[in-house]
Amino acid sequence: MPFDPHFIARLIPALLEGAEVTVELAGLTVAICLVWGLFVALAYGVSGPLSWVAGAYIQLVRNTPLLIQLYLVYFGFSMAGFGLSGFASGLLALCAQNGGYVAEIYRGGLQSVSIRQFDAGRALGMRR
Repeated sequence: MPFDPHFIARLIPALLEGAEVTVELAGLTVAICLVWGLFVALAYGVSGPLSWVAGAYIQLVRNTPLLIQLYLVYFGFSMAGFGLSGFASGLLALCAQNGGYVAEIYRGGLQSVSIRQFDAGRALGMRR
């Protein structure tokens, strides 16, 4: 089968459209996950049932494959009567998945602050 450059040329608009959707989805996911992960990490840091819920969420989304989450969001919401578009379903599943990872990154950063740094901040008149 010979190489046909015209076939590739006909595919370029579709490939560029797909690249545009991918970049848009990635940008929105990063922006949303940074905020969502911070809320989850702060909820995980308090004591009580909110911490348990945040911990369970983190463990659930980090220990299930993304493809399963995509299927559950896309088909599960459709079966429940909330027909989301493919883009919205993908965005929701990606934000749920990556929000758990971002929350763990924030949590690790917050827990790495030593007690001496807290004491130094209090000596300067800062609050927790």
